Amino acid sequence: MALGAQRWQIVWMVLPGSLLLTAIFVAVGVPLAMAAAMGLESSLYQVKPLDAASYLFAVEGVLAVALAASGLPAGRAGSIDPLSALRAERFE
Repeated sequence: MALGAQRWQIVWMVLPGSLLLTAIFVAVGVPLAMAAAMGLESSLYQVKPLDAASYLFAVEGVLAVALAASGLPAGRAGSIDPLSALRAERFE
């Protein structure tokens, strides 16, 4: 921001990396969860092992937590006064 960046640009610097990691782990985790559910099919009582609504709800929950976990610090980083941030860096 001290060099002319806007707040949204600071937030956008943080979010893509976080969302990319979330997408990768969701893409790996959902098939693993499906395989585990198929293996436990005999233990499930009145539940289909490949229930699309359950998987969709779980993915939405993970995305919401990932957005909150990365969006809140990114928003805070975008709202910091550049001069105070530069002064704090000088002593570390």
